Amino acid sequence: MINTVVIMMKKARRTKKNGLSLIEVLVALAVFSAVMAAATGVFVSVHQAWRKQKNTVEIIQRARWAMEFMTNEIRHAQTDDSGGGKDHPKDSDKGRALVFGFDTNFNGNVDTQIQYALDTDSQTIQRCTRGVIAHGGGKKGGGGWLNCEDLITHVVTSDPGGKNPSGNPIFDATNDGFVVIELTFRPDLSLPEGTGNRNFTLRSAVRTRNE
Repeated sequence: MINTVVIMMKKARRTKKNGLSLIEVLVALAVFSAVMAAATGVFVSVHQAWRKQKNTVEIIQRARWAMEFMTNEIRHAQTDDSGGGKDHPKDSDKGRALVFGFDTNFNGNVDTQIQYALDTDSQTIQRCTRGVIAHGGGKKGGGGWLNCEDLITHVVTSDPGGKNPSGNPIFDATNDGFVVIELTFRPDLSLPEGTGNRNFTLRSAVRTRNE
């Protein structure tokens, strides 16, 4: 009987020796938690950087598409209307808007006016249209602008300390039939320009084919 008790006590001592103490378990849990927190932080940082880069790429691609769209449409602008007068592309509002005639029916006559204009409130460039009416032997736009749609967002609308602090000129049509477009945009307009939030500028010069 005594031998049996001694054997059981030895087994209990061995079991206690091979197990983990409460302190060891707490230390292991603390180390594991620290490793998981670090790994989660790295994952979140990488994911945020990826999303930011993805948004920037999408904005650049849309701006390039908008530039190509405007260039192509201006290239096909109609510069000679049925009244014998000229309807060249004209810039206004300190270069932040451009108006030109367009022949939507392809019959040689201007029947629509198109406007590209910077909306400083939403910081977007909008494309609007309106019909034209007879006026003094020629034609002019009739009524307000309709069917407005955004072409590009995130447009930089001011140039502090630059040549034009009240707003960056976008359109220059000082020469009849020849238009220069210079578009500056930034991924996050709520933040100043800097690393990871740089200004991007696209520039294009186009002459109307109907000049």
